[in-house]
Amino acid sequence: MGTQISPVIRLEKEDNVVVARHDIPAGTKLLQEGITTLQAVPAGHKVATRLIRKGEAVLKYNTVIGYAAEDIAPGTWMHSHNIRFDEVDKDYAFSRDYRPVELIPEGQRATFMGIVRADGRVATRNIIAIPVAGNCAATVARKIAMYFDEERMKAYPNVDAVVPFITGIGCGMEMTGEPMDLLRRTISGHVANPNVAGALANVLEKSLGGAKKGGSTPVNAVYRYAERVTEKGLVIMDTPGYDPMSVTGEFAGGATLCAFTTGRGSCFGAVHCPTVKLASNTEMYERMKEDMDINCGQIIDGEKTIEEMGDIIFDKLLAVASGEKSRSEELGVGYDEYVPWPIGVMA
Repeated sequence: MGTQISPVIRLEKEDNVVVARHDIPAGTKLLQEGITTLQAVPAGHKVATRLIRKGEAVLKYNTVIGYAAEDIAPGTWMHSHNIRFDEVDKDYAFSRDYRPVELIPEGQRATFMGIVRADGRVATRNIIAIPVAGNCAATVARKIAMYFDEERMKAYPNVDAVVPFITGIGCGMEMTGEPMDLLRRTISGHVANPNVAGALANVLEKSLGGAKKGGSTPVNAVYRYAERVTEKGLVIMDTPGYDPMSVTGEFAGGATLCAFTTGRGSCFGAVHCPTVKLASNTEMYERMKEDMDINCGQIIDGEKTIEEMGDIIFDKLLAVASGEKSRSEELGVGYDEYVPWPIGVMA
C-alpha cells in the first residue's frame, strides 16, 4: 500500500500556512500538520497551521505576505477576507541570511559534451548569427538565414543553425544614453556568446513564487540587462518579464542554455539558446506535452519530491547541453526570439 499523499504542500518549515493541492472539504484531517480544516479550502489557497494572532505576520515561503486581520485558529481557510495587506515600515535586512555554498570537489562535478571556445567559455550549440543594428536590414538578414534550409545545412554538419538577430529598434530610437547603450550591449553580447561560432554583421505572491524558482542558494551578483555575467552561482539580471525580451538579455550576458518554467504553457523557444520547458502543473503538461520537456506538476501531484524532480531537471539540462534536442528545437521554434529591450523614447 503506497504512502498517502497529503492534500497540502508545506513550502518552508518556518511557514504558518500550507497550500491546498486541490479542493479540500471542511473537516478534512491534515495528518502531517496535526490539524483539521474548519472550512472548505479551494485549490491553491492557504490553511493556517497554528494559531495566528491578530496583527501577526502570515508567512509563506518564509516571507511575510500579509498580517492576520483577526485571531485565526489552526485549520482556518486563509485568503483576502482574513489577511490584511497594510503599509508597514520594512526592514529588508539585505544579506542577513546569506550563507556561502559549499561546492563539491571538482573531480565529482557533473560534465556535459560542450564546445570549448578559445577563451575557455563553453557552448551548448554551434550557430552562425546574422545580427543587424537596425530594422532596415531585417529582410536581408532573414533571407540569408532562410537560404540555409535543412537540405543546404547538410553540407555543414558541425553547424546547428543560421539565425537572424532582427530588431525593430535601432535606426528609429533615441541615439544617446542608456537606450542606445543597452542595444549596443545586447547586440555585442549576442555576437560574443559562446553558442555563436561566427556572425555575418552589417554594422506579490506570484512574483514571490517566481523568485523562489531560483532556489535557496545565495545571490552572488546582480547585473544590468545584457551585461556580461562573470560571477559563478546564482545571479540576477534586470530584465522585463516578457519572455523573449528577458532571454535576449540573458543570452547577451553569456547564457547558453535556458531552463524555462511555465504554468500557462508559454510557447517560447530559441534556436540560439536551447530552451528546456518545465511545466509547473500536470493539466497543462498533458495539453501541451509535445512542447514541454518535463512535467514538474508531479511535485504538486505528490508523485515526486522536490529533490527527485531536481535530479530529473539537472540530468535533462546536461543532456540538452550535450546536444540532445529540446522539445522546442524538435518543433523548429525559435528563429524570431531576438527581442532587445526597447527602453527610452521611440521615434
